[in-house]
Amino acid sequence: MAEKLTLVVTCTDRKSAQPVDSLRVGNLPAGPLQERASQWREALRKESARTPLRQLYQGDAWTQVLRLEDATRRAGFDPTLLVASAGLGLVSADEEWPAYAATFSPRHADSIGTSGTENKRWWHLMTDGQTNLDDQVTGQTLLVLSETYSSAMADDVNRMGKREDVVVFGGSPDLPTNLRIPADRGLRAALGGTSGSLNLRTATAWVKSLNAPTLVGQRDHDEWRNWVQETRKPESYNRIQMSDADILSFLQDIRRIQPDISKTRALRMLRDAGSACEQKRFSGLFSIAVKDKK
Repeated sequence: MAEKLTLVVTCTDRKSAQPVDSLRVGNLPAGPLQERASQWREALRKESARTPLRQLYQGDAWTQVLRLEDATRRAGFDPTLLVASAGLGLVSADEEWPAYAATFSPRHADSIGTSGTENKRWWHLMTDGQTNLDDQVTGQTLLVLSETYSSAMADDVNRMGKREDVVVFGGSPDLPTNLRIPADRGLRAALGGTSGSLNLRTATAWVKSLNAPTLVGQRDHDEWRNWVQETRKPESYNRIQMSDADILSFLQDIRRIQPDISKTRALRMLRDAGSACEQKRFSGLFSIAVKDKK
């Protein structure tokens, strides 16, 4: 009998249908977050055109989600696929929902909040205030999260810190280290694809390396560790140079979403976005951005 597994992934920006104007977060009227969330949920309820999420989500990342789901089945699991969505909360991939535009990512026309705190509050509102994911998702659980989405879901994921049957790929460095397998761009040459789907491709490779359908005690198993050591190749980057003004604008946007972000993580986010900045120069600009905010 296959072992039950809950697979949690983040939603994708690319979709097979365009949302109506009322289902674009950027079109919500200004006001308290709770009122905006209530208006959003009412707009979702009223829209009759609906599509199964498996068909609504598109792009390379969603293709990799489905490949990961298939890999878990081949490894002996019986997966239930859930989607962590800024617009919908935590929902089954088999549910039908309208097309929508909402994201926790910064610098986007349909970004939810202007700070990490607002993103967390919105996530709690979208999940009906059930902030304990540990109560909603029991048993073996594999999460593949972006850093921005895991920050919004941090209260939920952190409560899983003592569990031995939970593994998180990617996500924020602030998540419990005993749960997390961080993104490793040195594996991209072997796994292929874009940096945006690297967490999913890594999770699929990891699942394929399991010797049994269980997550307990498997996060850093020998076969996986040896494969990573033999396979990873440091990447050489061809990043775009940015002006001081552009970097300061980037930092202002990021710090609105994550006001306590560290200099090291901010520089990594800048570089992951394909931009270049020497560390000493970035340090000076980061200090300016912090002072300007005070």
